[in-house]
Amino acid sequence: LAEPIRSESMFLLGMSNFPTVPRDDALAALREYVARLTEHREQLQIRVKMGERTFPFYVEAMFDFSLTMIQAELDWIEKFIHQLEAQDG
Repeated sequence: LAEPIRSESMFLLGMSNFPTVPRDDALAALREYVARLTEHREQLQIRVKMGERTFPFYVEAMFDFSLTMIQAELDWIEKFIHQLEAQDG
C-alpha cells in the first residue's frame, strides 16, 4: 500500500501514435472510448448499488477509488476532445 506502482496504459500508448492518426479518426476513437468507459462506470455503479450495505468498508473504498479514477479519466478525455476540436484542422 505504501509504494505507488506505475501502471502501463494502452490508452497512453495509443496517444503516443496520435500524430499518425487523421484528426477525424482520432476524434471518433476518443468518443468511442468515452462511450465504452461510461458504460463500464455505469455497470460498476450498478454493482455498488446492488451490494450496498453488504460490502465491508474497505471494499466500498475500492469501488469508490475505481469510480473516482474512471471519472477523472473521462474528465481528462472530454477536455482533450474539446482542445482537439478547437484546433484548426
